[in-house]
Amino acid sequence: MKRGAAKSAVVTGAAGFIGYHLVQKLLQEGYLVHAVVRPGSKHNERLPKHGNLHLYEISQAEYGRMAEIVEETAEVFFHLAWQAGSRDDFVLHHTNMEAVLTALRAAKALSCRRFLAVGSQAEYGPTAGTITEETALHPVNAYGAAKVAACYLTQRLAAQLGIEWLWGRIFSIYGKYENEGHLLRELVAALSDGREFSMTAARQTWDFLYAEDCAAALIALAEKGRVGEVYNIADGRCRPLREFTEEARRIVASDGVIHYGERGDAVYGIAPSVKKLQEDTGWHPQTAFEDGIRKGYEF
Repeated sequence: MKRGAAKSAVVTGAAGFIGYHLVQKLLQEGYLVHAVVRPGSKHNERLPKHGNLHLYEISQAEYGRMAEIVEETAEVFFHLAWQAGSRDDFVLHHTNMEAVLTALRAAKALSCRRFLAVGSQAEYGPTAGTITEETALHPVNAYGAAKVAACYLTQRLAAQLGIEWLWGRIFSIYGKYENEGHLLRELVAALSDGREFSMTAARQTWDFLYAEDCAAALIALAEKGRVGEVYNIADGRCRPLREFTEEARRIVASDGVIHYGERGDAVYGIAPSVKKLQEDTGWHPQTAFEDGIRKGYEF
């Protein structure tokens, strides 16, 4: 196995929503990127043809063989892969949790110095007030519980393996290739098609981070984050959800119609703090919400 360049990274889930933006940002920053993607996924076509991008189709079940398949070592291992499905599919998310542990072992076998995996706001569950990294965890579904378990288990395994570990809890991300069913993607699609859109009263506090800024935050953590720490990854400029949706409406279709309060789904707000991330790495979001809407969606 050949020794990789100093600025080199492995990225699992590289063709996913956040993975795509991370790969693009890493290439811009001069990294050699080993992109691990799901075999046969149509999303793999998103990734660019680039001399510093090596693509590997490896299923989660094959992560144990990753060191045999990837020909070079890397400095940092970003684990983003997490198979999507019902939030309460216990079998699926248990499998996802096990895959994180296998990915960590693969990172060690690849001689990676640092392992950075992504968690979710779902680890916190419904929480009143500002959410810091010290806020108690109360996941309300299998997805959130599996992320919590993966966080603690990989932290312990990394200590045993002697590899630097960090965990990034990602909040609401928006932009190009956002997953179907997410609020802003569905709202923009409806408004641009001239369809009316129904949602909750949207009075809760919320936070949206542009995908390119999320990618920059992940790289900042990989380069400057403190070993053994958990970090919130969010924009930090929270405001009532209705202000976000009304701003999106004005940008996409000023005469569009949003019906508020017509969906009775249980709702809760989020107010994440990113003070720790900013103080430790110097990272700050660079994209205003209006600019993110214009750059991130076609309308």
